[in-house]
Amino acid sequence: MKIQSIHIRNFRKLKNCHIDFGEKKTVFVGANNSGKTSAISAIVWFLKSNEKFTLKEFTATNWALIDELGDKWLAKDPVDDTLLDSHQWDDIVPSLDIWMDVADGEQYKVNHLIPSLSTWDGKKVGVRGQYVPKDVTTLYSAYKEAKRKALALQATEEWKKASSPNLYPINLCDFLGKGSNLRDYFNVKYYIIDPAIEPADEDKVQPTPDKALDKNPLEELIRVDTILASRDFSDPEGQSDSDIDTLSKQFQKYYSNSNSEEEVLMPSDLELVSGH
Repeated sequence: MKIQSIHIRNFRKLKNCHIDFGEKKTVFVGANNSGKTSAISAIVWFLKSNEKFTLKEFTATNWALIDELGDKWLAKDPVDDTLLDSHQWDDIVPSLDIWMDVADGEQYKVNHLIPSLSTWDGKKVGVRGQYVPKDVTTLYSAYKEAKRKALALQATEEWKKASSPNLYPINLCDFLGKGSNLRDYFNVKYYIIDPAIEPADEDKVQPTPDKALDKNPLEELIRVDTILASRDFSDPEGQSDSDIDTLSKQFQKYYSNSNSEEEVLMPSDLELVSGH
């Protein structure tokens, strides 16, 4: 059994990237900042260690779409139920499709990945990993409450006297980027995808199925080994300059972890927020 190809979507600068794998080895070659490390990170993170996701892993051009969805949530009360459909996120969030060729005699290893016994040809299986809201309704409720508290402050005289500063959360991305919110409300979900309905066009992917699997189904099929970054080598598990801890980053981490989103500003605090 071998990996035939992967399809990365909405992960950093890799908006829509199909990669075919070689028979024995695959090497990524390209100019600096062309997405080599991003491709490797997507593979490792979806298959092995998905706790590292931050808002920066979402393709930057999709941030406006996330904020637009958040605005639609708040435009009408009660919210339109269709806006709470998890499929609203399918074309926004980071995802990885992985296709594997199954050799004769290996079918028993992938019996949990067979999409349909009536249509499967016994030669290829696929899995999609998506970094999506754990529960859209829970995320919506939390965001709505945070915005309610901010709007309540904006209705005070103290807010006007403080020169009307912007208050958290400005938008849905601002909410998700705060503290542990992204980890609290998002995780990777895995889905079986069907080779029988995969588009022939490599730039396209099939719709995400409705039912997610209970866990990562590839843990026992694919082993992921990484080496620490050294000199001109880099990998998603190694240390880059941005990974190296500093006193400043320790203060930032402490401030982020010790300031819960539940600790909402009071009107008397607004003058401090304004900077005056």
